[in-house]
Amino acid sequence: MITLVVVAAWALGWLAALRPALRRRMQQPVCERCGYSGFGCRCRDSLGWRYGTAAAAPRPEVIRGAEFVRTGGDVAWCAWLAAWWPVWAPAILLFRIVRAVLRAFGRAVIAATPLTQPELTRTIAEQQAEIKRLMKEIDGS
Repeated sequence: MITLVVVAAWALGWLAALRPALRRRMQQPVCERCGYSGFGCRCRDSLGWRYGTAAAAPRPEVIRGAEFVRTGGDVAWCAWLAAWWPVWAPAILLFRIVRAVLRAFGRAVIAATPLTQPELTRTIAEQQAEIKRLMKEIDGS
């Protein structure tokens, strides 16, 4: 019974991790010519690039999903990476907790510190400009 629960939890986590992995893969910057990123780029692996000639200068990068069609290889790679979600999930969870604590600390410091006169003047001017803009929008409708 415990084994079934563990397998079911892993399968649900795998399914939940599959979509973000594929989204991240399709938004990855890649070489516009060969479709590979970083050191896997086939265009940059010529002798000219290794020895610094201009013949194999780095190509401009594009977003993978904007230039190339999603293939079975992309899906298979993302399924493989998503299967390892128990390994990287604690790190992501810890990162999000630390980020939330730091944001809360920053907000508390900002709330506890009074505004200086220039900051107060700027804030009031921004609020008045926003009120005027909204009034124009209401009158124009």
